[in-house]
Amino acid sequence: MSWQSLAACRGLGPDLFFLERSESVTEAKAVCWSCPVRRDCLAVAMADDSLSGIWGATTRKQRRLHRRASA
Repeated sequence: MSWQSLAACRGLGPDLFFLERSESVTEAKAVCWSCPVRRDCLAVAMADDSLSGIWGATTRKQRRLHRRASA
């Protein structure tokens, strides 16, 4: 069984996690924070800079900033 099958977002539509710039990410991040595989999800997103949207309770911008700070 892959980690994706355990994700709290499984079955939710992508609109919640792939928002327009002006939309709030609060609801998406709340789903992520309650997710048992949030760290796995975040690891995937940190490894792939091309991924957009909310992954592991982070935005693409937050992940980029974290990558720069870690470099």
